[in-house]
Amino acid sequence: MRSLIAAFTLLVCSLFAQETQAAYIGVLEPETDQPRSFTNYDDALSLRLVFHSTGNAWEGMPEMVGTSSELEKIIESFPKSVLLHNKITTIKATLPAEWEYYSQLGLYNPHLALSQISWEPNALKFSSWAGTFLHKPLVFSSEQTIEKKMQWPESNLTADEKNKLFNAYRKQLPTFDFCITDDHTESRQWKTDDVEIQQPLRSKEGVLVGVQLKASLNHCDMTPDGFGPFWFYLHGNKVNFLGHDIMPLDYGDYNGDGKEEWVFWFSGYDDDGYILFYNAFNDRSEFHWSYH
Repeated sequence: MRSLIAAFTLLVCSLFAQETQAAYIGVLEPETDQPRSFTNYDDALSLRLVFHSTGNAWEGMPEMVGTSSELEKIIESFPKSVLLHNKITTIKATLPAEWEYYSQLGLYNPHLALSQISWEPNALKFSSWAGTFLHKPLVFSSEQTIEKKMQWPESNLTADEKNKLFNAYRKQLPTFDFCITDDHTESRQWKTDDVEIQQPLRSKEGVLVGVQLKASLNHCDMTPDGFGPFWFYLHGNKVNFLGHDIMPLDYGDYNGDGKEEWVFWFSGYDDDGYILFYNAFNDRSEFHWSYH
């Protein structure tokens, strides 16, 4: 697998052609409640590079496993200090000795003391295909300052906003399957009493909000498709559908262009990753990996 280089060299060259102005976004991932069967080291902390800026646009880091020498060049280009907890923190990242699984794409051992990390509780239950994180993953940036120009306090939806949200949700999920017994599944349209709204976050320009079916509607261990959260961005008379099975992680001006970006976590069957929304949720970039 270490020899999978297709299209990788070209993208690496693109990274270094812009290294003087590129900004990077990474995530410090805590351990999960499952053994780390998909990594080659036992540290309780992993550093994953996920996005880099190219001018006003953002791209995901290479989703291919190249040679160690090529990946070491990426580490060499990455700043030796990052902004974490609103203070500059030095990180010395090294590659694992072996690259065996796709889940190791972009993953490095940061050699960062756990005492330096102030983890936030995993209140939203961020989970990967390999287990639930014990803490909320932490987004960091190569920028020396990260401005949060807009505040996103928790808010309630107006009746009109709730109506727009439900109409948009019904377009994405007109009916749903629910399990009665392990061998019996039924389907029907959902009612407003069947769903719950994730706490809306409101800025001066719009509302970020998720909605999902109540878990109590399903009576089996297996969870049918459609029960995960659907996230939307409401602004004026428009409703942007952002995705399904995603969760907002953090936001900020990660490349100093005066505009904010939102980092979301994504998790599906044998498919985890991050999504970066920018340009007022009109553009996105993704970084995914699988486990086998």
